[in-house]
Amino acid sequence: APKNEKNGYSALKEELESYNYEAKDIELFNAGKVPDDCSILFISGPQTDVFDREIKILQEYIKRGGKIIISYVPMVATPNLDNLLKSMGAIIHNDIVVDKLGTMFGGDVLMPIISTFEQHEITKGFRTALFFPMCRTFEFKENIEGVSSNILAKTNTTSWGEVDMAGVRKGTVKFDAGKDLQSPLAVAGILNVNNETFKPDWDATTKLTQTKIAVLGSTEFANNTFLSASGNKDFILNTISYLAEEGDMISIRPKDMAFEPVFLSKITGRMLFIIPTIIVPLIILGIGVMVFIKRRMS
Repeated sequence: APKNEKNGYSALKEELESYNYEAKDIELFNAGKVPDDCSILFISGPQTDVFDREIKILQEYIKRGGKIIISYVPMVATPNLDNLLKSMGAIIHNDIVVDKLGTMFGGDVLMPIISTFEQHEITKGFRTALFFPMCRTFEFKENIEGVSSNILAKTNTTSWGEVDMAGVRKGTVKFDAGKDLQSPLAVAGILNVNNETFKPDWDATTKLTQTKIAVLGSTEFANNTFLSASGNKDFILNTISYLAEEGDMISIRPKDMAFEPVFLSKITGRMLFIIPTIIVPLIILGIGVMVFIKRRMS
């Protein structure tokens, strides 16, 4: 997608290419397997569920020691993909994060500000908040043999996981105790799979491989609109570098001031339109009329 396409990922692709990564699209269903030269498989915001054939391909890739990033979007049912992650202890919530703090930064309540980080190589030295629009949450279970997990980032206390999707579509959301999910909630994490001891129902064979899977609750945070916002770029690039086992590339990079997105709420956007196009001309017209009348009277 071109860089001016706000929902595209060409800006991230360019960043990766600047670090000598090569990004390619893969049709798993047709390919039959994840290519041997694939360092990291990025499953970005699936709009439909993964086919059974593709699940088998992913299972085989996991047992091979593959590295995967899975980023979610809300209000899309993906039971096959969810069950695959569940076999490794990741429980994906059917929710969307609502954060009133987002409106204070010119956004809306569906763009949570993420500033709570856990200790990890990816987040080391991280002091910059993330913008995670259209975000889901999840939790990690710790009782899966051969699997350990690390939470990377959590929601703030000003937010919650809204489960009433009908209310979200209507624009009427409020926290319902007992129904909605109380913060803090995980929005980014890592699954570490030791295939020597990890023996799920779908493949109990032993492999001397290690798999790492990054689970991200937001897909939009890395698109052309939000990639340069706050710490978003550092976070996704650090995650990729960690999975690629290139620790020397994990860092807080110098801020690129060439492009800095400005987030406007609907009210702010309307005011920026109304003031210069209607109010200011009316004021000028009013002043002109007053001057004209004053001169006639004199």
